[in-house]
Amino acid sequence: SSSNTKSTATPTESSYSTYSPYNSRPLTAFKSTDVPQFDALRDAAIPFVRSELHLRNLCNDSTRCLALRATYVSDNDFRRIILDYSRQQVTGEIMELLFDLADAVGFATRQKVMQEEGVVSAPGSSTTPVLQHILRMPMKGDVEFTAGLHAADNDSTNNCNPWINQEILPEVRKCRLMVEDFTNLVRSGQHVGVTGKPLRNVLVVSDSVSRYGTECVYDALQRDVTAKRAAQGRVLRFCTNVNPVEFETQVHDLDPSETLVVVILNQHADTNIHSGRNEDDGEELAVLYNARSAEKWLIQNLTAVTDVDADFSDTVGSPQSSFELKRDLEREKLVLSKHMVAVTSSRSKLTTSRANNYNDSNYLASLVERIEHVFDIGDYILNRFAVWSVIGLLPLSLQFSTVVTNQLLAGAHDLDHHFFQSPLRDNIPVLLGLLGVWNSTFLGYGVRAVLPYGLSNKFAAWVGQMDMESNGKHVAMDGEPLLHYSSAEITICANPAIYQILHQGRVIPTDFVGFMESQLQQQPKSIQHDRLMSHFFAQPDALAYGITMTELVQESVPEELRPHKYLSGNRPSSSLLLSKLDAFGLGQLMAIYEHRTAVQGFLWGISSFDHTHGSELANKMSQQIHYQLHYTRTTGASVQGFNPSTSTLLEEYLKHESTTTTTTTLSSPTPTTNHGGGPIPYS
Repeated sequence: SSSNTKSTATPTESSYSTYSPYNSRPLTAFKSTDVPQFDALRDAAIPFVRSELHLRNLCNDSTRCLALRATYVSDNDFRRIILDYSRQQVTGEIMELLFDLADAVGFATRQKVMQEEGVVSAPGSSTTPVLQHILRMPMKGDVEFTAGLHAADNDSTNNCNPWINQEILPEVRKCRLMVEDFTNLVRSGQHVGVTGKPLRNVLVVSDSVSRYGTECVYDALQRDVTAKRAAQGRVLRFCTNVNPVEFETQVHDLDPSETLVVVILNQHADTNIHSGRNEDDGEELAVLYNARSAEKWLIQNLTAVTDVDADFSDTVGSPQSSFELKRDLEREKLVLSKHMVAVTSSRSKLTTSRANNYNDSNYLASLVERIEHVFDIGDYILNRFAVWSVIGLLPLSLQFSTVVTNQLLAGAHDLDHHFFQSPLRDNIPVLLGLLGVWNSTFLGYGVRAVLPYGLSNKFAAWVGQMDMESNGKHVAMDGEPLLHYSSAEITICANPAIYQILHQGRVIPTDFVGFMESQLQQQPKSIQHDRLMSHFFAQPDALAYGITMTELVQESVPEELRPHKYLSGNRPSSSLLLSKLDAFGLGQLMAIYEHRTAVQGFLWGISSFDHTHGSELANKMSQQIHYQLHYTRTTGASVQGFNPSTSTLLEEYLKHESTTTTTTTLSSPTPTTNHGGGPIPYS
């Protein structure tokens, strides 16, 4: 099919079967452009595209408005989640066509395979398990976790295949117990620093992708009464950027004697470590640089104040330097054992990682060997869903306690149950996903926004990152080019600037997210929270109705101002209203958007859960540039092998002499290919 012509292949002709080592049955998948319902929906979009239907009229239809709403009531404390999508540019007939489209592409089958098999992958691509819902399943005996959950959870294995039941769930339980045990040691003061001080600061060194989810939870729960009480006196920081300024910024006011560094080395996730590639990866380099900086920071500040109880008898009669060297090594070992832990997907793979492009290629492996507390995790966890694994649970539990993180898991699992068990017409993630496909594929809206009231932009950033990485694809699972754009997320929190463009700039379908209770739990109800929520309720109507020229005249607006104050309206939005924002509610909300992303991928027929290939080319180019910079600085050779624009910028960069002298913490790069003594060219 071409970029301008819809594929005419029948479902039978374009279908394929996906097998993996993990699932026991084939999965037949279609994309939306393969089925006749696509044409019907494209025709149904015409009145909205031509502005023949206006939300100002549709929103006055009470029957329609009542029909375009879904409510989910959780078994836990009877919490409610209400989705009102009556301000979307849809009718009841259009929703029925969308449900028909979901049926035609085999949505129910794909959803069931995702739930029970844990694998939904494309032919020829890396088999990527889809296990975020498995990571938050209740474990037998976890009283705090299982409290208030569904009766169907009495058998925590449910209908999952033997691989999940026999291998994954036991491993998940083991990891949770390890996190709980270590968290209790640190928070109770049994595991302390080398000076005997409690470890109240946690610095997470990781890639930026896995940071999003963890930081989203950390930011959202800081104001929750229970979580805030549990985190009193504690500090959680993140360091994920290769820029050395970030590390200095994060540690400048921390006391090393009270700081625990958590180094996260998820070698498999969102990369292609198993595909034979050996290119430089910016994310892994950031972990490498920052881990070395953290180790150096701890050792320089704590070695001199560390007492060691070791046998130095074998140095009797030896030079003083030999005694001092052994003593210092023992001190450094003690510092690392007390102040640094590691989370890694596989210790054995560290030595074959892309860090091999550097002289100190074995640093990460040697660091893990020198760390006493190492949390091993499976190599099946994508970083964009890693918040539900040890990668997120360890730092969050250290900050808020496992009681709070167990509630986070319980809330997400509660929503998993809703997603997998509820009919499509009452299924909130499914409805959001269908609306996302409608707005992007059929109405042609290229961007969309999530605007939370009571949450900062960390949540919106996490939603956008997850959606763009998962669905920002240009081909379907069968390798054919998509005939439409997929992911369309923007990540902006509620502020006056975004509302200006929402009302008078491009049309941006928007999800408004709000909560019935304030996190402050003030009694009587907070006036400020009511004021905040007044905007939450007003904005969707303002976007839908707008303000006409006639209304501006009636309001006596001066004629010269009327064109500037005119609002066209007819701008779609959904309202998502939850009972409250605590750990349980946050888990529900995050799971909603995870499943929305999956729904859209199912309908588009793309691999939402494969590796992220989009950044590979730039990573490869950056490696070649890095080699050139080092080669020119050490030999004085001219810049060669790049286009004129890049060559000119590199030459200007190399001419610049810094006014300060800096010392790098990583050895200079050495090329992995013999290229005649010069830098590796782009081609």
